Amino acid sequence: MWFMTVFKEKMIQDMKLRNFSSRTQVCYLRHIEHFEKFFDSDADSLNSDHIREFLAHAIDIRNLSTGYVNQAYRFQILC
Repeated sequence: MWFMTVFKEKMIQDMKLRNFSSRTQVCYLRHIEHFEKFFDSDADSLNSDHIREFLAHAIDIRNLSTGYVNQAYRFQILC
């Protein structure tokens, strides 16, 4: 179950205003969950250096696909 922070509520509102599909919204919220879990912290308290570290880990250590990394990057821009 997702804990709904002010940050996540604002992000959902922004995605709705931009007319993102419900699937995209769920996907982006999942990226937030992974991001928060990676740092064991709420996304509200993380900054661009954390984003860079998270994406570098996804590429260098986990060898995730370019599509995954690009999608994770796009959700970070929305933040």
